[in-house]
Amino acid sequence: MPCSLRILLALACVGCASELGPCDEVAATSPIYFDEGGNPAYPGQALTDVSCGAGTFCHASGVPSEDRFGAPAALDLDVGVALEPAELERLRRARRAAWNMRHAVYEQVASGAMPPPGAAGDTALSSAPRYRAHLGTADERALPQIASPEGLEILRNWLACGAHVIEATEGESTGIGDIVARAEVCPEGQAACDGACVDVLADPARCGGCGVTCGAGQSCVDGRCACDNALAACGADCVDLETDVAHCGACGESCGARVCAGATCADACPAETTDCGGSCVDLQSSVANCGGCGNACGAGEACAAGTCSCSAGLERCAGTCVDLQSSAAHCGACGAACGAGAVCQGGRCGCGAGLTECGGGCVDVSSDPAHCGGCGRACAAGEGCVDGGCVGCGPTVSFGADVEPVLMNRCTGSGCHSGGRPAASLSLESGRSHAELVGAPASCGGHTLVVPGDVEGSYLWSKLIGEGMCSGTQMPKRGESLPPAELDLVRSWICRGARDD
Repeated sequence: MPCSLRILLALACVGCASELGPCDEVAATSPIYFDEGGNPAYPGQALTDVSCGAGTFCHASGVPSEDRFGAPAALDLDVGVALEPAELERLRRARRAAWNMRHAVYEQVASGAMPPPGAAGDTALSSAPRYRAHLGTADERALPQIASPEGLEILRNWLACGAHVIEATEGESTGIGDIVARAEVCPEGQAACDGACVDVLADPARCGGCGVTCGAGQSCVDGRCACDNALAACGADCVDLETDVAHCGACGESCGARVCAGATCADACPAETTDCGGSCVDLQSSVANCGGCGNACGAGEACAAGTCSCSAGLERCAGTCVDLQSSAAHCGACGAACGAGAVCQGGRCGCGAGLTECGGGCVDVSSDPAHCGGCGRACAAGEGCVDGGCVGCGPTVSFGADVEPVLMNRCTGSGCHSGGRPAASLSLESGRSHAELVGAPASCGGHTLVVPGDVEGSYLWSKLIGEGMCSGTQMPKRGESLPPAELDLVRSWICRGARDD
């Protein structure tokens, strides 16, 4: 009996007598997760897509035996959304396989047998898509690991409910699953609002998500509205939870007809306080009622002797209390703004760590060919800057004739960076690879895949040599490097400007 058939029969028997438990339909279909390309999936669908093949290994059609980690060729679980009509039959078969083998699938994962353990499995999983839910909001979160308690529960419930899948991103359902529109995916900490990616972690007009506006006197801090004057943010209002009658001790805790004193509802205000509409305050020190009821101090201000003034260490500049030691707009003195890219430290403008001021801007002299090793030290034509020294870029190469064939040969096999759902949403197929690489953001760490003229600053190079990576392993495959001659071609192409020729 062939080995793969024995494994398949064993899988069919594992856990046959066990029950997967109740089905929670809501949990099986929410929240919707999206990969780097904005492609949607239900929680269990996303978990299975990442852990059981992602179209490139283990339980995926067309994958060579050495990439299946012992999984039988008949057991395909490639349940990712069908981006092309031709993929619908693949999704139909995969969903049916997941349902028919539901007990075996769950038992294999729960026992730790699958996904593939060890370094080889980690390498395979590194090419899988990264899913996130609640994109661009304060509640954004990554898909849990399948072996975690949360991941196992998602898998169990998904299988118990019939392995729901999102079929496609447009059109009408063919009966395989549901239709959910593709999401506009922005970098982490940003959200697509009115067609543009905005910083929802710091934008008070979109704090934590589109349409979430902070109130007057509030700033957006880590995706949540916060008051600038040390009061508590209750919606758009800034209140003192110690005394506010409508928010006594906590937002929304109203004392009704009683008063609030010391974060507790009471029948009357203590003798040493003033009743400001039910709020028992000390007009000499209350930031919300400084010197009189309703007279709130501004950002960075404190109340002393009934008068609002800047807190210790702050100075008033243009009506706002600022720290002259760290304010880039008022560095060392009111109105003394630092230049682009510069920071204010100790009341003096300067460049951040690793950068040098050159001609009014901040540059990295270790890699900038216009300031290589020092300001104004420009490298000659055909040279790049590496570790502060000008180096020859090597021979002139053609992207179409020299570099693209390397990418096609080494990076598109087994459906990795090719097809409808390429790994990391990066297609390196002929005719697409240049546009997908040059100036394009990497899937993590805020890096750029290819920076023309800057080899060390190009994340593609980091992945090829296995250094400075923010996730995954060295590419193109299983931690193996390109041959030196092919690495030289890629390096020379980037160094000489990454032209599309």
